[in-house]
Amino acid sequence: MRKNRICLAVGLMGALLVGCEPEKLTVVMPEKPTTSEAFAARELQYHLRKATGRDVSVVSEPAVPSEGRRFFVGNVKALDAVGVRYDAFQVEERLVKGVGRDAYFAGGELPDYDRARDRAKDYDTYGLAGGGTLYAVYDFLEKEMGVRWIWPGELGEVVPKRPVPMLDGVERRGVEPLVERCLRGDLEATRRISIANRLWGWKDPENARREVQARRLWLTRNRVGKRRKFLFGHAFTAWPNKYANHPEYFAQQPSGLRGHFADSKPGEDVNKYYPLCVSNPTVHEMIVGAWKRSNAGNFKPGVRPPYINCCENDSPGFCTCERCRAWDADDPRFRTHPYWNGTVKDVQKNNRSFMAREQWGEDGAALEGYEPPSVSDRYVRFYNAIVEKARRVHPLAGVCAYAYSNYRLPPKETKVAEGVVLGFVPGVIFPYGDAESAEFRRNWGGWNAMGAQEMRYRPNYMFGGGSMPYSSAKHMASDINFAFAHGLFAIDQDSLLGAWSAQAMKNYVAARILRAPDTSYETMFGEFLSAFGKGADDVRRYCEMLEALNDRMSEDEWTRLGKSNPTKKGFPGGTWKNFVLNVADLYSEEWFADADRLLVAAAEKTDGAERARVEFLRKGLRDGLLTYRTRVAQKSGDKAKFAEAFRTLVDYRASVEADGVCAYAWFADAEDTHAGWPHVTQKYRKQGGKVR
Repeated sequence: MRKNRICLAVGLMGALLVGCEPEKLTVVMPEKPTTSEAFAARELQYHLRKATGRDVSVVSEPAVPSEGRRFFVGNVKALDAVGVRYDAFQVEERLVKGVGRDAYFAGGELPDYDRARDRAKDYDTYGLAGGGTLYAVYDFLEKEMGVRWIWPGELGEVVPKRPVPMLDGVERRGVEPLVERCLRGDLEATRRISIANRLWGWKDPENARREVQARRLWLTRNRVGKRRKFLFGHAFTAWPNKYANHPEYFAQQPSGLRGHFADSKPGEDVNKYYPLCVSNPTVHEMIVGAWKRSNAGNFKPGVRPPYINCCENDSPGFCTCERCRAWDADDPRFRTHPYWNGTVKDVQKNNRSFMAREQWGEDGAALEGYEPPSVSDRYVRFYNAIVEKARRVHPLAGVCAYAYSNYRLPPKETKVAEGVVLGFVPGVIFPYGDAESAEFRRNWGGWNAMGAQEMRYRPNYMFGGGSMPYSSAKHMASDINFAFAHGLFAIDQDSLLGAWSAQAMKNYVAARILRAPDTSYETMFGEFLSAFGKGADDVRRYCEMLEALNDRMSEDEWTRLGKSNPTKKGFPGGTWKNFVLNVADLYSEEWFADADRLLVAAAEKTDGAERARVEFLRKGLRDGLLTYRTRVAQKSGDKAKFAEAFRTLVDYRASVEADGVCAYAWFADAEDTHAGWPHVTQKYRKQGGKVR
């Protein structure tokens, strides 16, 4: 008896004693597992092996052992014996349950998930797998095993060495708090490789493939997915060509022109951005009629039908017809702004945003000295009219709509009707400081107060910073906390560009908050810093330097700086596509030296994986320094100096690309297209085949 007690104690400590074998660990999955169940079993096996240093087997339920520690995953028959009805789970509901020495991880999946995922190839939205069973496994790994995934790749996996605790008596249920959790992040494959057959910025296509795979796994672990299907995205881009003979469907310019920009002709592709005349009742009938026809025979009592997409065509609303103007709330800026008072007679394709305050840059900017009026009331009346007509067809009909561009501000007079899912698109990219955060809260809270109860957050702040060392994590997190308390129920963040080392903290928060939108920045910051051991204080100060970049200048100052750093086509620099053009004026050699001193100090206090993580951050900082020097050399006008600086940058990127430092394709494309940096592209398929 005494010997058995000794063996048990030693086994629990993870040690080995001659003549005393540790308990066997077995993951058990259904005889015919779904994609998610099989994936969940492998994930559990992988992390338990890393945590315990022991062998962990995965078996089908018919081969379940009768002894040892058993971890049942998914819709196994053994659930019946512990009083769990699998068919009672709601979609994405999860359960972690312990009975004796056994543990159970199960939950609800999306109906027909496997076939839908394989058919859609929707890796951005779904990751590699999803559903309640997988999320139960991740919940256990985080809460009981202390696992964190701070960036893609094995180095970003923080798996503490520890024995597996007993779960006897534990019964923990939950569901993902957001019905949609999207962090768009597949640009390398879908845009630069699979479709365009171009390999930008990479020397070895195998490194590009590994980056895509690591990114997808990391997003999956952070619960990208959804249990409700929305229809967002610019809905009417085909209309200007399809209905060219019906100009009355489209916005009227002060000159009277409708249907195409003043410097384009009907049929030109640029007219896909041309907005509608949203007050036209015939337009309303056409939208609802098309929705009704496309869903004929599929309307079911008590079942929500597909949404109607009412998102405009990526331009400000600029119809000046009497009916649309009658839908606007009174605003003195209509009388003072040159477009709305008729001083400017038309809209041209490259200045279509001049009556709005936006950071898109490639399409111009607001007229200086004039604050544009808001046309939100007319757009809310448009959305309400559509949902009212649609609910005559089906009482649960809903509309997906944007709060965007010059209809981003909350309406003054018109309340948002029930059934309108509002996709709020804030104007902030960079800087993202106190002023931008306060504006976001005013606008989001205003929409919520005006009846928008189902709000989908659709920010573009991930573009801020380009590939440079930068973070806006603090304000991102606190604003999402605020939004979650005021109507947020879905999130679609655009876009995870892949500056893994240079923007590690920002990326971690953007992913981590998907599964817990009420988690504070301080909590997430602490989780991130724990990966650096004794170097955490120095890494904290380094991250604070990255956050402080937001305070260096106002948004207006940044815009003026961009005008002094124009693109090859003469558009302002420093925007989402061409941030690199402004970096010589934002950073300095001294800034990089101070930042590196902090990371060197952190590295000296650590070893092993913790030191490797610090060195990983230094690689992104080094890339930022060389990018900065390249831009400084370019601005100097010394062609030889620029060529040498660019060559040094490209050689450095090639030397670290296998380490997962950065996904270089998007940035190399932007540097070439907008800054004129001479990147060389390869034919991807000749270099190594498809990513998927």
